[in-house]
Amino acid sequence: MLENTASRELAAGDSIGGRQLRVLWSAYAISSLGSAVSMGAIPLIAVLRLGESAGAVSLMTAFAFAATAVIALPLAPFVEQQPKQRVLRVTEALSFAALCSVIAAFAVGGLSYVQLCVVLMVVTVCSILYNSALTSLLKQAIAEHRQLGVNARLSTVDWTTSTVGPAIGGLLITVVGVVSSTTVDALSFAVAAVLLSSRFVGGQGAVETPASADGAPREKLLRRVAAGLRHTFAHRTLRGLYINAMVFAGAIRMTSPLLAVLMLDDLHLSAFEYGIALGAPCAAGLLGSVVAQRVTRRFGTHRVLAVVGALRGPCLLPLAFAPVGIPGLLTIVGAESLLLFLAGVFNPVMTSYRMRETPADLITRLATAWSASNKSITPLFIALGGWLATLLGVRDALLIAGVICLLSGIFLPWRHAD
Repeated sequence: MLENTASRELAAGDSIGGRQLRVLWSAYAISSLGSAVSMGAIPLIAVLRLGESAGAVSLMTAFAFAATAVIALPLAPFVEQQPKQRVLRVTEALSFAALCSVIAAFAVGGLSYVQLCVVLMVVTVCSILYNSALTSLLKQAIAEHRQLGVNARLSTVDWTTSTVGPAIGGLLITVVGVVSSTTVDALSFAVAAVLLSSRFVGGQGAVETPASADGAPREKLLRRVAAGLRHTFAHRTLRGLYINAMVFAGAIRMTSPLLAVLMLDDLHLSAFEYGIALGAPCAAGLLGSVVAQRVTRRFGTHRVLAVVGALRGPCLLPLAFAPVGIPGLLTIVGAESLLLFLAGVFNPVMTSYRMRETPADLITRLATAWSASNKSITPLFIALGGWLATLLGVRDALLIAGVICLLSGIFLPWRHAD
Protein backbone atom coordinates (compact mmCIF):
# COMPACT_ATOMS: atom_id res chain seq x y z
CA MET A 1 0.00 0.00 0.00
CA LEU A 2 2.94 2.32 0.75
CA GLU A 3 4.34 1.91 -2.76
CA ASN A 4 0.93 2.29 -4.45
CA THR A 5 0.18 5.50 -2.58
CA ALA A 6 3.57 6.94 -3.47
CA SER A 7 3.15 5.94 -7.10
CA ARG A 8 -0.18 7.74 -7.42
CA GLU A 9 1.42 10.89 -6.06
CA LEU A 10 4.13 11.11 -8.71
CA ALA A 11 3.72 14.33 -10.67
CA ALA A 12 5.17 16.03 -13.70
CA GLY A 13 8.88 16.56 -13.31
CA ASP A 14 9.60 13.12 -11.84
CA SER A 15 11.97 10.98 -13.92
CA ILE A 16 10.84 7.57 -12.69
CA GLY A 17 7.36 6.14 -12.95
CA GLY A 18 5.11 4.28 -10.58
CA ARG A 19 6.34 0.79 -11.41
CA GLN A 20 9.99 1.82 -11.21
CA LEU A 21 9.45 3.50 -7.87
CA ARG A 22 7.68 0.40 -6.52
CA VAL A 23 10.67 -1.72 -7.52
CA LEU A 24 13.07 0.72 -5.84
CA TRP A 25 11.03 0.81 -2.63
CA SER A 26 10.54 -2.97 -2.60
CA ALA A 27 14.29 -3.55 -2.87
CA TYR A 28 14.96 -0.98 -0.14
CA ALA A 29 12.34 -2.46 2.19
CA ILE A 30 13.54 -6.05 1.73
CA SER A 31 17.17 -5.10 2.32
CA SER A 32 16.25 -2.95 5.32
CA LEU A 33 14.23 -5.76 6.89
CA GLY A 34 17.07 -8.24 6.43
CA SER A 35 19.54 -5.87 8.07
CA ALA A 36 17.14 -5.28 10.98
CA VAL A 37 16.69 -9.03 11.48
CA SER A 38 20.45 -9.55 11.68
CA MET A 39 21.19 -6.41 13.73
CA GLY A 40 24.26 -7.16 15.86
CA ALA A 41 24.53 -10.71 14.46
CA ILE A 42 28.22 -10.60 13.55
CA PRO A 43 29.40 -9.44 17.01
CA LEU A 44 27.05 -12.04 18.49
CA ILE A 45 28.69 -14.77 16.39
CA ALA A 46 32.10 -13.57 17.58
CA VAL A 47 31.01 -13.90 21.22
CA LEU A 48 28.95 -17.09 21.09
CA ARG A 49 30.89 -19.14 18.53
CA LEU A 50 34.43 -17.80 18.69
CA GLY A 51 34.48 -16.95 22.39
CA GLU A 52 35.80 -13.42 21.81
CA SER A 53 35.83 -10.94 24.68
CA ALA A 54 33.82 -7.74 24.89
CA GLY A 55 37.01 -5.79 24.16
CA ALA A 56 37.61 -7.76 20.97
CA VAL A 57 34.04 -7.19 19.82
CA SER A 58 34.35 -3.45 20.51
CA LEU A 59 37.59 -3.40 18.54
CA MET A 60 35.82 -5.15 15.64
CA THR A 61 33.10 -2.49 15.56
CA ALA A 62 35.62 0.34 15.84
CA PHE A 63 37.64 -1.16 12.98
CA ALA A 64 34.55 -1.36 10.75
CA PHE A 65 33.56 2.22 11.49
CA ALA A 66 37.08 3.58 11.01
CA ALA A 67 37.33 1.80 7.67
CA THR A 68 34.45 3.84 6.33
CA ALA A 69 36.54 7.00 6.34
CA VAL A 70 39.50 5.23 4.70
CA ILE A 71 37.51 3.37 2.04
CA ALA A 72 34.10 4.97 1.51
CA LEU A 73 35.26 8.59 1.23
CA PRO A 74 37.83 8.00 -1.58
CA LEU A 75 35.25 5.89 -3.43
CA ALA A 76 32.60 8.62 -3.35
CA PRO A 77 33.91 10.60 -6.38
CA PHE A 78 34.04 7.38 -8.40
CA VAL A 79 30.54 6.36 -7.31
CA GLU A 80 29.28 9.81 -8.23
CA GLN A 81 30.15 9.22 -11.89
CA GLN A 82 28.52 5.76 -12.08
CA PRO A 83 24.91 4.91 -12.93
CA LYS A 84 23.26 4.93 -9.52
CA GLN A 85 21.17 1.85 -10.22
CA ARG A 86 24.39 -0.06 -10.85
CA VAL A 87 25.89 1.19 -7.59
CA LEU A 88 22.80 0.04 -5.68
CA ARG A 89 22.94 -3.37 -7.32
CA VAL A 90 26.68 -3.87 -6.85
CA THR A 91 26.71 -2.85 -3.17
CA GLU A 92 23.82 -5.24 -2.45
CA ALA A 93 25.63 -8.04 -4.30
CA LEU A 94 28.89 -7.40 -2.41
CA SER A 95 27.07 -7.46 0.92
CA PHE A 96 25.44 -10.75 -0.08
CA ALA A 97 28.82 -12.26 -0.99
CA ALA A 98 30.42 -11.07 2.25
CA LEU A 99 27.70 -12.60 4.43
CA CYS A 100 27.73 -15.82 2.40
CA SER A 101 31.43 -16.17 3.22
CA VAL A 102 30.50 -16.15 6.93
CA ILE A 103 27.82 -18.79 6.43
CA ALA A 104 30.16 -21.01 4.40
CA ALA A 105 33.08 -20.66 6.82
CA PHE A 106 30.78 -21.41 9.75
CA ALA A 107 29.48 -24.53 8.01
CA VAL A 108 32.98 -26.00 7.53
CA GLY A 109 34.31 -24.84 10.90
CA GLY A 110 36.76 -22.33 9.45
CA LEU A 111 35.28 -19.08 10.72
CA SER A 112 37.80 -16.64 12.20
CA TYR A 113 37.80 -13.32 14.03
CA VAL A 114 39.71 -11.62 11.20
CA GLN A 115 37.11 -12.75 8.66
CA LEU A 116 34.30 -11.31 10.77
CA CYS A 117 36.17 -8.00 11.00
CA VAL A 118 36.57 -7.84 7.21
CA VAL A 119 32.95 -8.82 6.56
CA LEU A 120 31.62 -6.20 8.97
CA MET A 121 33.84 -3.62 7.26
CA VAL A 122 32.59 -4.57 3.77
CA VAL A 123 28.93 -4.49 4.80
CA THR A 124 29.38 -1.13 6.55
CA VAL A 125 31.12 0.49 3.57
CA CYS A 126 28.54 -0.94 1.15
CA SER A 127 25.73 0.45 3.32
CA ILE A 128 27.20 3.95 3.18
CA LEU A 129 27.75 3.86 -0.59
CA TYR A 130 24.27 2.43 -1.14
CA ASN A 131 22.58 5.20 0.84
CA SER A 132 24.68 7.87 -0.86
CA ALA A 133 23.81 6.56 -4.33
CA LEU A 134 20.14 6.32 -3.38
CA THR A 135 20.15 9.93 -2.17
CA SER A 136 21.71 11.05 -5.45
CA LEU A 137 19.22 9.05 -7.51
CA LEU A 138 16.23 10.47 -5.65
CA LYS A 139 17.51 14.03 -6.04
CA GLN A 140 17.81 13.55 -9.80
CA ALA A 141 14.71 11.45 -10.39
CA ILE A 142 12.10 13.00 -8.06
CA ALA A 143 10.71 16.51 -8.41
CA GLU A 144 11.89 18.78 -5.59
CA HIS A 145 8.44 19.37 -4.13
CA ARG A 146 7.98 15.57 -3.87
CA GLN A 147 11.28 14.75 -2.18
CA LEU A 148 10.07 15.20 1.39
CA GLY A 149 7.23 12.74 0.80
CA VAL A 150 9.62 10.20 -0.69
CA ASN A 151 12.13 10.56 2.14
CA ALA A 152 9.37 10.31 4.73
CA ARG A 153 8.21 7.04 3.20
CA LEU A 154 11.73 5.64 3.18
CA SER A 155 12.01 6.69 6.81
CA THR A 156 8.74 4.87 7.47
CA VAL A 157 10.27 1.71 6.03
CA ASP A 158 13.30 2.12 8.31
CA TRP A 159 11.20 2.57 11.46
CA THR A 160 8.91 -0.31 10.55
CA THR A 161 11.73 -2.76 9.92
CA SER A 162 13.62 -1.64 13.01
CA THR A 163 10.49 -2.31 15.06
CA VAL A 164 9.80 -5.85 13.86
CA GLY A 165 13.23 -6.95 12.63
CA PRO A 166 15.11 -7.43 15.92
CA ALA A 167 12.24 -9.46 17.36
CA ILE A 168 12.26 -11.77 14.34
CA GLY A 169 16.04 -12.03 14.56
CA GLY A 170 15.94 -12.89 18.25
CA LEU A 171 13.35 -15.62 17.60
CA LEU A 172 15.41 -17.08 14.75
CA ILE A 173 18.59 -17.15 16.83
CA THR A 174 16.76 -18.80 19.72
CA VAL A 175 15.00 -21.46 17.63
CA VAL A 176 17.37 -22.11 14.70
CA GLY A 177 20.82 -20.85 15.67
CA VAL A 178 23.11 -17.86 15.75
CA VAL A 179 23.86 -17.82 12.00
CA SER A 180 20.19 -17.96 10.95
CA SER A 181 19.63 -14.20 11.08
CA THR A 182 22.79 -13.67 9.01
CA THR A 183 21.37 -16.06 6.41
CA VAL A 184 18.15 -14.05 6.24
CA ASP A 185 20.15 -10.85 5.79
CA ALA A 186 22.22 -12.41 2.99
CA LEU A 187 19.05 -13.55 1.20
CA SER A 188 17.54 -10.07 1.52
CA PHE A 189 20.60 -8.56 -0.18
CA ALA A 190 20.32 -11.15 -2.98
CA VAL A 191 16.62 -10.46 -3.58
CA ALA A 192 17.23 -6.70 -3.56
CA ALA A 193 20.09 -7.06 -6.07
CA VAL A 194 17.86 -9.11 -8.39
CA LEU A 195 15.07 -6.52 -8.18
CA LEU A 196 17.53 -3.73 -8.92
CA SER A 197 18.88 -5.58 -11.95
CA SER A 198 15.71 -4.57 -13.82
CA ARG A 199 15.79 -1.25 -15.65
CA PHE A 200 13.49 0.48 -13.18
CA VAL A 201 14.74 3.93 -14.24
CA GLY A 202 13.25 4.75 -17.58
CA GLY A 203 15.76 6.48 -19.84
CA GLN A 204 18.46 5.74 -17.29
CA GLY A 205 20.97 8.20 -18.65
CA ALA A 206 18.56 11.06 -18.12
CA VAL A 207 18.71 10.85 -14.37
CA GLU A 208 22.38 10.11 -13.86
CA THR A 209 24.90 12.74 -12.83
CA PRO A 210 27.13 13.62 -15.78
CA ALA A 211 30.80 14.40 -15.39
CA SER A 212 31.16 17.98 -14.16
CA ALA A 213 31.92 20.58 -16.76
CA ASP A 214 34.28 22.44 -14.46
CA GLY A 215 36.89 19.66 -14.51
CA ALA A 216 36.04 18.28 -11.07
CA PRO A 217 36.60 14.65 -12.17
CA ARG A 218 40.19 15.61 -13.06
CA GLU A 219 40.89 17.27 -9.74
CA LYS A 220 43.24 15.71 -7.26
CA LEU A 221 41.65 12.91 -5.30
CA LEU A 222 41.88 14.74 -1.97
CA ARG A 223 39.99 17.76 -3.28
CA ARG A 224 37.35 15.56 -4.87
CA VAL A 225 36.88 13.62 -1.64
CA ALA A 226 36.65 16.80 0.44
CA ALA A 227 34.22 18.57 -1.91
CA GLY A 228 31.16 17.36 0.00
CA LEU A 229 32.47 18.68 3.32
CA ARG A 230 33.60 21.94 1.70
CA HIS A 231 30.09 22.53 0.44
CA THR A 232 28.68 21.66 3.88
CA PHE A 233 30.88 24.13 5.76
CA ALA A 234 30.40 26.88 3.17
CA HIS A 235 26.61 26.66 3.65
CA ARG A 236 25.55 28.24 6.93
CA THR A 237 22.55 26.03 7.65
CA LEU A 238 24.13 22.79 6.42
CA ARG A 239 27.19 23.51 8.57
CA GLY A 240 25.05 23.79 11.68
CA LEU A 241 23.00 20.72 10.80
CA TYR A 242 26.18 18.71 10.20
CA ILE A 243 27.67 19.61 13.59
CA ASN A 244 24.34 18.97 15.27
CA ALA A 245 24.03 15.57 13.57
CA MET A 246 27.51 14.45 14.58
CA VAL A 247 27.19 15.57 18.22
CA PHE A 248 23.62 14.37 18.67
CA ALA A 249 24.16 10.98 17.04
CA GLY A 250 27.39 10.46 18.96
CA ALA A 251 25.66 11.13 22.28
CA ILE A 252 22.81 8.76 21.37
CA ARG A 253 25.27 5.98 20.47
CA MET A 254 27.13 6.72 23.71
CA THR A 255 24.04 5.72 25.69
CA SER A 256 23.52 2.30 24.04
CA PRO A 257 25.93 0.22 26.15
CA LEU A 258 25.21 2.36 29.22
CA LEU A 259 21.48 1.61 28.98
CA ALA A 260 22.16 -2.11 28.87
CA VAL A 261 24.11 -1.88 32.14
CA LEU A 262 21.52 0.43 33.72
CA MET A 263 18.52 -1.77 32.90
CA LEU A 264 20.03 -5.17 33.57
CA ASP A 265 22.13 -4.30 36.64
CA ASP A 266 20.84 -1.15 38.33
CA LEU A 267 17.11 -1.47 37.56
CA HIS A 268 17.05 -5.28 37.84
CA LEU A 269 15.05 -5.72 34.62
CA SER A 270 14.94 -9.00 32.71
CA ALA A 271 16.35 -9.59 29.22
CA PHE A 272 12.76 -9.67 27.92
CA GLU A 273 12.04 -6.26 29.44
CA TYR A 274 15.30 -4.97 28.01
CA GLY A 275 14.13 -6.10 24.55
CA ILE A 276 10.81 -4.27 25.06
CA ALA A 277 12.69 -1.08 25.94
CA LEU A 278 14.66 -1.34 22.70
CA GLY A 279 11.84 -2.28 20.33
CA ALA A 280 8.67 -0.56 21.55
CA PRO A 281 9.84 3.07 21.05
CA CYS A 282 10.48 2.41 17.34
CA ALA A 283 6.72 2.51 16.78
CA ALA A 284 6.83 6.17 17.84
CA GLY A 285 9.53 6.80 15.22
CA LEU A 286 7.23 5.25 12.62
CA LEU A 287 4.44 7.63 13.66
CA GLY A 288 6.79 10.60 13.44
CA SER A 289 7.82 9.75 9.88
CA VAL A 290 4.14 9.43 8.88
CA VAL A 291 3.27 12.96 10.08
CA ALA A 292 6.54 14.63 9.01
CA GLN A 293 5.20 15.96 5.73
CA ARG A 294 2.04 17.34 7.33
CA VAL A 295 3.99 19.04 10.12
CA THR A 296 6.38 20.62 7.61
CA ARG A 297 3.52 21.98 5.49
CA ARG A 298 2.02 23.52 8.61
CA PHE A 299 5.12 25.08 10.19
CA GLY A 300 7.76 25.28 7.46
CA THR A 301 11.08 23.53 6.96
CA HIS A 302 13.36 25.76 9.03
CA ARG A 303 10.98 25.93 11.96
CA VAL A 304 10.72 22.14 12.02
CA LEU A 305 14.50 21.76 11.81
CA ALA A 306 15.04 24.21 14.67
CA VAL A 307 12.15 23.49 17.05
CA VAL A 308 11.70 19.74 16.54
CA GLY A 309 15.46 19.29 16.45
CA ALA A 310 15.82 21.12 19.76
CA LEU A 311 12.97 19.21 21.40
CA ARG A 312 14.94 16.00 20.94
CA GLY A 313 17.64 17.33 23.25
CA PRO A 314 16.04 16.92 26.72
CA CYS A 315 14.63 13.45 25.97
CA LEU A 316 17.66 11.57 27.30
CA LEU A 317 17.80 13.38 30.65
CA PRO A 318 15.09 11.25 32.37
CA LEU A 319 17.14 8.09 31.74
CA ALA A 320 19.64 9.06 34.43
CA PHE A 321 16.83 9.21 37.02
CA ALA A 322 14.91 6.05 36.12
CA PRO A 323 13.72 4.22 39.27
CA VAL A 324 14.15 0.50 39.93
CA GLY A 325 11.73 -2.03 38.43
CA ILE A 326 8.73 -1.49 36.17
CA PRO A 327 8.54 2.29 36.82
CA GLY A 328 12.07 2.51 35.49
CA LEU A 329 11.10 0.51 32.41
CA LEU A 330 8.16 2.86 31.77
CA THR A 331 10.42 5.88 32.22
CA ILE A 332 12.90 4.57 29.66
CA VAL A 333 10.22 3.54 27.14
CA GLY A 334 8.48 6.92 27.50
CA ALA A 335 11.67 8.95 27.07
CA GLU A 336 12.89 6.86 24.13
CA SER A 337 9.45 6.96 22.47
CA LEU A 338 9.34 10.76 22.60
CA LEU A 339 12.89 10.94 21.29
CA LEU A 340 12.19 8.61 18.36
CA PHE A 341 8.90 10.32 17.50
CA LEU A 342 10.72 13.65 17.19
CA ALA A 343 13.54 11.97 15.26
CA GLY A 344 10.94 10.43 12.93
CA VAL A 345 9.71 13.94 12.11
CA PHE A 346 13.14 15.58 11.97
CA ASN A 347 15.16 13.06 9.92
CA PRO A 348 13.27 13.12 6.57
CA VAL A 349 12.93 16.90 6.76
CA MET A 350 16.66 17.29 7.31
CA THR A 351 17.49 14.78 4.54
CA SER A 352 15.20 16.58 2.08
CA TYR A 353 16.63 19.99 2.97
CA ARG A 354 20.18 18.68 2.54
CA MET A 355 19.20 17.16 -0.80
CA ARG A 356 17.60 20.40 -1.97
CA GLU A 357 20.56 22.61 -0.98
CA THR A 358 23.26 20.42 -2.55
CA PRO A 359 24.13 20.44 -6.27
CA ALA A 360 23.52 17.14 -8.08
CA ASP A 361 27.23 16.72 -8.84
CA LEU A 362 28.09 16.87 -5.12
CA ILE A 363 25.23 15.00 -3.46
CA THR A 364 26.92 11.57 -3.47
CA ARG A 365 30.14 12.91 -1.97
CA LEU A 366 28.25 14.97 0.61
CA ALA A 367 26.04 12.08 1.72
CA THR A 368 29.06 9.76 1.91
CA ALA A 369 31.02 12.31 3.95
CA TRP A 370 28.15 12.73 6.44
CA SER A 371 27.70 8.97 6.83
CA ALA A 372 31.42 8.28 7.14
CA SER A 373 31.81 11.07 9.70
CA ASN A 374 28.96 9.63 11.73
CA LYS A 375 30.43 6.13 11.65
CA SER A 376 33.92 7.39 12.50
CA ILE A 377 32.90 9.53 15.46
CA THR A 378 30.73 6.84 17.05
CA PRO A 379 33.59 4.82 18.62
CA LEU A 380 34.93 7.98 20.25
CA PHE A 381 31.62 8.72 21.95
CA ILE A 382 31.18 5.09 23.00
CA ALA A 383 34.68 5.12 24.50
CA LEU A 384 33.89 8.41 26.26
CA GLY A 385 30.74 6.88 27.71
CA GLY A 386 32.65 3.87 29.01
CA TRP A 387 35.31 6.07 30.58
CA LEU A 388 32.72 8.32 32.25
CA ALA A 389 30.78 5.29 33.55
CA THR A 390 33.97 3.88 35.07
CA LEU A 391 34.92 7.21 36.60
CA LEU A 392 31.53 8.55 37.74
CA GLY A 393 29.00 5.74 37.41
CA VAL A 394 26.42 4.76 34.78
CA ARG A 395 23.76 7.29 35.78
CA ASP A 396 26.16 10.23 35.76
CA ALA A 397 27.47 9.12 32.35
CA LEU A 398 23.89 9.01 31.02
CA LEU A 399 23.24 12.46 32.47
CA ILE A 400 26.29 13.85 30.66
CA ALA A 401 25.12 12.23 27.42
CA GLY A 402 21.74 13.93 27.91
CA VAL A 403 23.41 17.31 28.46
CA ILE A 404 25.46 16.82 25.26
CA CYS A 405 22.25 16.11 23.34
CA LEU A 406 20.66 19.22 24.81
CA LEU A 407 23.63 21.42 23.88
CA SER A 408 23.69 20.08 20.31
CA GLY A 409 20.59 22.22 19.69
CA ILE A 410 22.80 25.31 19.67
CA PHE A 411 23.87 24.45 16.10
CA LEU A 412 20.35 24.21 14.67
CA PRO A 413 19.16 26.91 12.18
CA TRP A 414 17.61 29.32 14.68
CA ARG A 415 18.29 32.48 12.67
CA HIS A 416 16.69 31.36 9.46
CA ALA A 417 13.07 31.81 8.41
CA ASP A 418 11.19 30.10 5.58
